[in-house]
Amino acid sequence: MTYRLMPRKCKEIKSIVDAETKEAAILYFSALYHLSTEDLLLIYKIR
Repeated sequence: MTYRLMPRKCKEIKSIVDAETKEAAILYFSALYHLSTEDLLLIYKIR
Protein backbone atom coordinates (compact mmCIF):
# COMPACT_ATOMS: atom_id res chain seq x y z
CA MET A 1 0.00 0.00 0.00
CA THR A 2 1.18 3.54 -0.67
CA TYR A 3 1.58 5.88 2.31
CA ARG A 4 2.10 9.64 2.16
CA LEU A 5 3.88 11.78 4.73
CA MET A 6 2.09 15.11 5.13
CA PRO A 7 2.67 17.94 7.63
CA ARG A 8 -0.22 18.57 9.98
CA LYS A 9 -2.46 21.50 8.95
CA CYS A 10 -1.09 21.34 5.39
CA LYS A 11 -1.90 19.32 2.28
CA GLU A 12 1.66 19.27 0.95
CA ILE A 13 3.09 15.76 0.48
CA LYS A 14 6.66 15.49 1.80
CA SER A 15 7.39 11.88 0.89
CA ILE A 16 5.70 8.75 -0.48
CA VAL A 17 6.58 5.14 0.31
CA ASP A 18 5.16 1.78 -0.70
CA ALA A 19 5.05 -0.34 2.47
CA GLU A 20 3.20 -3.43 3.60
CA THR A 21 1.90 -1.90 6.84
CA LYS A 22 1.40 1.58 8.26
CA GLU A 23 3.84 0.76 11.07
CA ALA A 24 6.55 -0.07 8.50
CA ALA A 25 5.89 3.24 6.74
CA ILE A 26 6.18 5.12 10.05
CA LEU A 27 9.50 3.44 10.81
CA TYR A 28 10.79 4.26 7.31
CA PHE A 29 9.79 7.93 7.57
CA SER A 30 11.26 8.28 11.06
CA ALA A 31 14.58 6.86 9.85
CA LEU A 32 14.50 9.06 6.74
CA TYR A 33 14.01 12.26 8.75
CA HIS A 34 16.11 11.16 11.78
CA LEU A 35 13.18 11.52 14.19
CA SER A 36 11.71 9.24 16.81
CA THR A 37 8.34 7.77 15.87
CA GLU A 38 6.65 9.86 18.59
CA ASP A 39 8.16 13.11 17.28
CA LEU A 40 7.35 12.21 13.69
CA LEU A 41 3.69 11.63 14.53
CA LEU A 42 3.50 14.97 16.37
CA ILE A 43 4.74 16.87 13.31
CA TYR A 44 3.38 14.78 10.41
CA LYS A 45 0.37 12.66 9.55
CA ILE A 46 0.58 9.42 7.58
CA ARG A 47 -2.16 8.67 5.06
